[in-house]
Amino acid sequence: MIINNHRRSEEGTVAIQTLLKDNNTIGAIFCANDTTALSSIIYLKSIGIRIPEDILVMGFSNEPFSEVVTPSISIVQQPGFFMGKKAAWLLIEQIANKSQHTGFQTIEMPTDLIIRDSSVRK
Repeated sequence: MIINNHRRSEEGTVAIQTLLKDNNTIGAIFCANDTTALSSIIYLKSIGIRIPEDILVMGFSNEPFSEVVTPSISIVQQPGFFMGKKAAWLLIEQIANKSQHTGFQTIEMPTDLIIRDSSVRK
């Protein structure tokens, strides 16, 4: 199941409520950012669901809080600084060359999977 939202805390709570309402057999949740993962964990704990024993949770980004909350949040780490640097370089190049936007390009950047407590069953 995929729930689209704006990746804010309140919407993360609504998304996890929607997922649980429609499906009682969820084993894992992958969130599009760490804020949504955290709000999901907070809500799940409030209704007695244990992380990771009952549901595994993953985030995406590696916000500083993801390592210090309980349980710490497993994440896919994206290279945010490198992404911003590359975007700025592309924009500056386009401005300097006075070029028109000619289309989109795909740029692959390295990511890392960081396993923490929220996705490790004991």
